[in-house]
Amino acid sequence: MEQCYEQKFLRRKRRGMYPKEIQRKALTPNDFPDLPTVAERLAAFERYYQTIARPFEWKFTHADLNNLLARMRQRYAEDNSLKLAA
Repeated sequence: MEQCYEQKFLRRKRRGMYPKEIQRKALTPNDFPDLPTVAERLAAFERYYQTIARPFEWKFTHADLNNLLARMRQRYAEDNSLKLAA
């Protein structure tokens, strides 16, 4: 089991996938003697967080996304037309 956590940790570390909350709450201070200790700390944090996590509701809808994309396309088109004219 420990090896599995070590492999996950190494993959995520290589990709820089640990959010600041995990870095701040689980990985600070950075005084781990070895990798299995880091893996255990992360596993403990994961178990703890699963007990306190609460679901949330997204307020950004598909319509909001479509509107944002349309505005971005329009700005892109305007920027490109200005560059061609200059």
